[in-house]
Amino acid sequence: MKNFPLAPSRLTPFAFAMAIASAATAADFVVSPKGSDTAPGTARAPFATIGRARLAVRALKAEQPGRATPIVVEIRGGTYYLPETLAFGAEDSGTAAAPVVYQAARGEEPVLSAGVPLTGWTAQRGGRMVAKLPEAWKFSQLYVNDQRRPRPMLPKQGYYYVEKSAPTEPNALPNAFIYGGDDIRADWKNLSEIEVCIFHSWNMSRIPIAAVDAQTRLVTLAGATWHASLNDITPKNWYRLENVAEALSMGEWYLDETAATVTYIPQRGERMSRLTVVAPRHAAAATFTHAQHITFRGLTLAHNNWNVPATGYSYAQAEAIIPGLIHATYSSHIRVEDCVIRNTGTYAAAFAHGCRDCAVTGCELFDLGAGGVSIGTEWKDDHHPETFAYTCTVENNLIAHGSRVHPAGMGVFIGHGATNRVTRNTIRDFYNSGVSVGWKWLPGPNPAHANEVSWNHIHTLGQGRTSDMGGIYTLGEQPGTVLCNNLIHDATRARYGAWGIYFDSASSHIRAESNIVLRCEDGSFMLSGIGQGNTVANNILALGQKNQLFLSGGGDDFRTSHIHRNIIYWHDGDPFLFGWPDPRIDLASNLYWRVNAPRDIDFGNSTPIGKWRERDTAAAVADPLFTNPAKDDFTLRPDTPAPALTGFRPFTLANAGCAITKPKTARLPAPPHTYAPAPAKKHITIRDGFEDTASGQGPQGWVVFANNRRDLVTVIDDPTAASGNRCLRVNDQIASYEPHFYIDVERRAGPVTFAFDLRLREGAQPSLEMRDTDPWYKAGPSASVSADRTLYAARGQPLLQLPLGEWVRIEIEADLSAPAADGYTIRVTHGGETRTFTGLYRNPAFKTLGWIGFNSNGPVGNTYDLDNLLLTP
Repeated sequence: MKNFPLAPSRLTPFAFAMAIASAATAADFVVSPKGSDTAPGTARAPFATIGRARLAVRALKAEQPGRATPIVVEIRGGTYYLPETLAFGAEDSGTAAAPVVYQAARGEEPVLSAGVPLTGWTAQRGGRMVAKLPEAWKFSQLYVNDQRRPRPMLPKQGYYYVEKSAPTEPNALPNAFIYGGDDIRADWKNLSEIEVCIFHSWNMSRIPIAAVDAQTRLVTLAGATWHASLNDITPKNWYRLENVAEALSMGEWYLDETAATVTYIPQRGERMSRLTVVAPRHAAAATFTHAQHITFRGLTLAHNNWNVPATGYSYAQAEAIIPGLIHATYSSHIRVEDCVIRNTGTYAAAFAHGCRDCAVTGCELFDLGAGGVSIGTEWKDDHHPETFAYTCTVENNLIAHGSRVHPAGMGVFIGHGATNRVTRNTIRDFYNSGVSVGWKWLPGPNPAHANEVSWNHIHTLGQGRTSDMGGIYTLGEQPGTVLCNNLIHDATRARYGAWGIYFDSASSHIRAESNIVLRCEDGSFMLSGIGQGNTVANNILALGQKNQLFLSGGGDDFRTSHIHRNIIYWHDGDPFLFGWPDPRIDLASNLYWRVNAPRDIDFGNSTPIGKWRERDTAAAVADPLFTNPAKDDFTLRPDTPAPALTGFRPFTLANAGCAITKPKTARLPAPPHTYAPAPAKKHITIRDGFEDTASGQGPQGWVVFANNRRDLVTVIDDPTAASGNRCLRVNDQIASYEPHFYIDVERRAGPVTFAFDLRLREGAQPSLEMRDTDPWYKAGPSASVSADRTLYAARGQPLLQLPLGEWVRIEIEADLSAPAADGYTIRVTHGGETRTFTGLYRNPAFKTLGWIGFNSNGPVGNTYDLDNLLLTP
């Protein structure tokens, strides 16, 4: 980022009050690394451990039940390696008048480590240094001089691709795949301790190996992914292997659990005598259960542990079940102020089930295994209000360098929780979204509502690691939720979907106002699914790399969302993905300016501004006159025409982000990137007559959506198949276009042909579509069948009528290197006769082939069959 003006150092009223209180409050007890737990805990004779001070606090509370001033434990500088997690309960609680405060001594930096320092290193061949553990335990992270170090992985750069899907029964969760070449070996040491990290769309599964068949190259995992379609394992998935002993190289470490030893190969210039090596021991540094009015102030907490479960880890999104290094349940008024939380295997802090009025303020959250702060619970608890989190605050924090273990970790996650505030934070360097609010995908009452996300500076997201994410991401109906005065920029993704503000499924009754969104790969704003009643007003939405806005709707429950008084400013491409937005979306008084062609804006379907005003009342095309957009100064000049033309209200975000101007973590080594960007798409071939797939299984490599009923798309034994003895039966038992199944492919130039045999049954209305997935699903050549069995090309062009109950060969051909005006070709072969239809309309936006999919559009109860699918070249 070049020149976003930063605010001068500032203190919020709360922070100022806390600073005064801190300066004026004398300590009741003192803790020092040089102290003794048999001492009285005074300044001259301090305790040695925080656990001992906690017991002293309990005794003092019993002696002074009516106390009306804070109980203060002062912690002097040094590192405290916690012998166990600090567990605070009801007996440790303070009151509103007398909170219990654990705070750093003035000018000192105490570190509370959930880890253990490793010493006694001995040299071995190959530069290896080996240490014997003081006791046996499993850990999956290691920190050398406060910098995360990786376990040995393969490949050393980038990823492997799944070679082939493993045969699975319908609806079975994937737990195996065929690997390529020698990517995996059956003779590796401690095979069951090797983890396979498989990337899907917006998340990653991490599952240990159970068995390897070297002859068939089948690897079976110790567990399955969480969803048969959303987390499938097909040739489109890339993966890497972690904890491969034979792959140990410089800067990496390996834990031999059986021998209870750690091997580390130092980086160039490192000497073990000068290194502090910390192995995480505990899952949390501090937990709070049914606790109240406890404050941590000025402390550093670090080095907690996260291990993959025996059957692996695979979760829906946002790493919502990953705990925090500080973790609270059914607690209230737990405050974390002016602290540093770093080097975690999890979220930094989690206010989970039943938390109220908790806060993280003025903190630095740095080098995070998952994300920064997690608030509320995930989807299984949406009917239990006692588990929701209310009125929690995340304010004035630097939240940086996350997703290092769990790529889907968020800067701030709010699940089932309401009236929470995320304000004035700087959130940067994550592999997924900055802030995620809501955890319900369908319309209806939502535990997440009336949350505020304001004045945050959110940037450098996705970074090519995951897909389907945003600077601010929302789900579900959220009356009262407000997203305002946020500065969001620079989001890129792996395969699809990096937006600035992303209203995903059923996002409703949310107000997004006075935000600036810049340089997000797929656009500044996305309205998806069946959202209703949203207001997106007075925002600056600029410089989307592939598109600007995606405004869609659907379903009978869809209602108007309002897009008013925004400035849409861009260089190339179209203002809207898929042309005109859904007609039920209310657009009014938006100002548009395309820098490279300011007077020649096409609003879709060759629509000039004059006709566009029928759709967007009082829309204007004019240069908004930003002060210096080349240097990221998007304040408006005094002579801007925007207010007069559209009613836009100028604003500045100079104060967006946190006020921490001299971060303590700036002295730490930069956290390394732990995952590489996604690899280039694999060249997937399709040549499938289903003879190698057992009857009753689904199509290998295809993603099936059928209301979680993969048994509706299965291979059957059929002596009348188009060839061989098997074909694919599609049983349409679902309304709308499902069963729907697709495969990701990659073809960027030259002629390409997709062919298949089709047999229609009464009522079947299948369709086939080829799409360009970059940018976002631009529809290309297609073929569809109507109720009277007429075969149609794109734009509803009728071609011929197909027979009932007989096999027909259909070929769809397009030259990706030819102009769109050349169209595409469909060839239909039946009874030895071929009919060819050329020059069919091809969408000019369709430039590359990235997706092929079948939809089922007929009435419930029909079936159709497919055979001999072939993609060439």
